[in-house]
Amino acid sequence: MSLVFRPRARIPRLPIAVALGLWLGGTLLAALALVFGVTLYVGATNTADLLRDKTRLISASIVDRTVGFLEPTVVQINHLAEQIESGDWQPADDERSRDILKTAVASLAQIESVAFVGTASPVLSGSRFVAPSGSIEIRFDARPVVANDRVTVALIEAGERTRSEAYWGAPIYVPALGNTVLNLRRPIWRDGVFQGVLISTVTVEELSRFITSIATEPGQTTFILYDRNYVLAHPQLTRSRPEIGESRAMLRVDEVGDPILAQIWQPEERGRGLFVSDAHAREWNGQSYFFLYRSLDAYADAPWTVGSYFRADAIDSSVRRLLIAGAAALAVLLLTGVLLYVFGRRLSQPIENLAKAASHVRTLDLDHLPPLKRSRLREIDVATTTFGDMVVGLRAFGLYVPKGLIRRLIRLGDAGKLRSVERDVTVMFSDISGFTAMTETMPAEQTAAFLNRHFDLLAGAIEAEGGTVDKFVGDGIMAFWGAPELQPDHVQRAIRAAAAIARALAADDATGFPCPIHVRIGLSTGPAVVGNIGSTSRMNYTVVGDTVNAAQRLIELGRTVPRDGTASVILMTEATACGLPADLRSERLGRIQLRGRAGFVRVSRLLVEPV
Repeated sequence: MSLVFRPRARIPRLPIAVALGLWLGGTLLAALALVFGVTLYVGATNTADLLRDKTRLISASIVDRTVGFLEPTVVQINHLAEQIESGDWQPADDERSRDILKTAVASLAQIESVAFVGTASPVLSGSRFVAPSGSIEIRFDARPVVANDRVTVALIEAGERTRSEAYWGAPIYVPALGNTVLNLRRPIWRDGVFQGVLISTVTVEELSRFITSIATEPGQTTFILYDRNYVLAHPQLTRSRPEIGESRAMLRVDEVGDPILAQIWQPEERGRGLFVSDAHAREWNGQSYFFLYRSLDAYADAPWTVGSYFRADAIDSSVRRLLIAGAAALAVLLLTGVLLYVFGRRLSQPIENLAKAASHVRTLDLDHLPPLKRSRLREIDVATTTFGDMVVGLRAFGLYVPKGLIRRLIRLGDAGKLRSVERDVTVMFSDISGFTAMTETMPAEQTAAFLNRHFDLLAGAIEAEGGTVDKFVGDGIMAFWGAPELQPDHVQRAIRAAAAIARALAADDATGFPCPIHVRIGLSTGPAVVGNIGSTSRMNYTVVGDTVNAAQRLIELGRTVPRDGTASVILMTEATACGLPADLRSERLGRIQLRGRAGFVRVSRLLVEPV
C-alpha cells in the first residue's frame, strides 16, 4: 500500500515559520497588548514603585543587614583559628591568650564571648560583663573542662568534623548570662591533629536589639524565627524573659507576647497572596497585616525566617488593583495557553503520525503502517511524501535482501559492523528434479510464474522457521540458519522447514502447480564463515565454507537416491541428523564419498510422511 497521497487539486503549502508567525505571533501580540495595557494601569497607580520599595527595602534589606551583623563574627573566628593553626598563637601561653581573647570580644559589640576549648588545655575565654560601676568590661577566664559540660559536648562534636570551617550550633541557654546565645564553632586542626574548638557567642538580646533597630516603616515590627515556630529575635526579647531557661531556650510564636506574630502561620486565618512569593496577609482584630519574610539557612542547624509585618492600610488599595490586574493577565495567559495548545495539537498530530509510522519501519512492519495524510505545512508535507516514497523503496528492498538481515543492520546502524565470523550454522540447498525437461516447452512468462510460485512456497516454509534465504540459483534455493541471529536450535529449525517443504509439494493439488514437483534437498551442519562477502562497492551477506559445499553436494547425491513414491528426497549430514526432532524419522544411507571431497560422509535421509 503506497503512503503517497496526491490530491487532484493543488493545495497551497505554508512554511512552518510563516504558520508560526501567523498563529503564535498574532496570539502573543494580542496577549502582550493586553498585558501592556494592564502594566500601564498598574504603573499609573504607583504599584510598581510600591513593589520595588517594599520588597527591596523591607524584605531584602532586613536579610542583608542581619547577615552583615553576623558575618563579622565568622570572619573574626576564622582569623583566630588561622593564628592557632599557623602556630602564631599558642593557647598554653596565658598572657597572649588573655590579650587575644579580650581583644576579640572588645572588637565587635555583638559578640558576648569568645572561648577556646582545647583537647589538652583548660577552657580559655574572654567575655563581656557589666561592672559594678555600670560600665562594660572584658573578663578573661581559664577553667578546667568539666565532664557533661556543654563545652565538652562542643569539643566532641567539632572533633567529629573533618573540615576546618566555622559552623553555627543550635541556640542554647547559658545560666551565667541568663540568656540564650547563638554559638559559632570553628574546629582547629594542625598537621592533621585535632587541637580543639573556638566558640564565639552572640546573645538573643543583642540580636533582638539589632533587629528592632533596622525597622524602617512606621508601625513595622521585625523578627527572626527559628525553625518557623520559635522566636529567635523580636522587640519583646530585648530584655530578659523569665520563661526562658535551661529547659527551653526559645519561646514559640504564640508565647512571645505579640498577638499579631502569633497569627503568622495560623491556617484558619484568611490569607491572601502579596506581590512576592514569601509574603502573605493575615486578619487580626478587624485589621489586615502584611507579613514579609525570607529564609536564611546558614546560621543554625535549622532554617531561620527573617521578616517583618506592618498594617496594610497604606498599600491595600494598590494591592487590590494589582490583584485585579493579575487576574486579567492570568485570564489572558490562560486563553493564550488554550489557543497555543489547540494549534500545537494541530501541528504535532501529523508529526506524531509520522513517528508512529517510523516505528513500524524500524521493525520492518511495512504491512501495518498507519495511513499518513498530507499537511498544509510545507515541511511536514515534504517529510510525509518523502517518507512514503522511502517505504515504497524499503518494500522493494525487502524483496531482494532478507528481512532478518535488514533488521540486524537497522539495530547496528552500520553495515560495516557485520564482520565476518566463524559460526555453527545449518545450510540448505534445493533444486527441482527434471526442471529442464519440465520447462523446455513452457513460455518464458509461464516459467517465471512457475518458479515464483515454487520459491514463494519454499521461502515461506524457510522464513516460518526463522531461516534466511540467501539466494535463488536457477531452479534452486540456498538458505541457512544460525545467522545473522544466534539460533541454538538451528538444526531443528532447518529440518522442520525441509519437512514442511516436502509435505507442501506432496499435496500438489493444493499447490496449484501445473505438474507434480519433485525436489532434492541437502542439509549440512557445521562451522562456516558468516558475514559480508564481496567487493568494496557491492556486498552480499552469506555463508561460505565446507559446510556449504557439503549441502550442495548432497542435492547432487539426491539424483542417485530413489524417491520411493515421495515427492522429495531430503539428505542430511551426520551432524544434522543428530539434531533430528522427536516427531520426525530418518534412515541412514551409510558412509558416502561426495564429489570433490576426499573423505567419506555419513548421510541420512529424512522420512516425511504426507499429512
